[in-house]
Amino acid sequence: MGDFTARQYAQMRFKIRDYRQGALGLNELIQQLEGLARIVGDDFWCDQVFPLVADLEGINSELIDKRRDATLAERKEIERLLTCVEEIAV
Repeated sequence: MGDFTARQYAQMRFKIRDYRQGALGLNELIQQLEGLARIVGDDFWCDQVFPLVADLEGINSELIDKRRDATLAERKEIERLLTCVEEIAV
């Protein structure tokens, strides 16, 4: 892996950390992850990150549509998905 890709992966991890610390909302995080994954390349985006981000977007859409905070189950699923992204971005 080149330095460029390593920097993008690090940025993904930083954005996830920012979300966990409350500095980013879920919608912002999703946008950031999508952009960073696309920078790494189409194969990385399509094959590895897209399914996870699609699931995050599904939860986010539900929260926006119903104007509510995430339930405990949704927060656990968000955390599981973010952990998967972190495991990919190493």
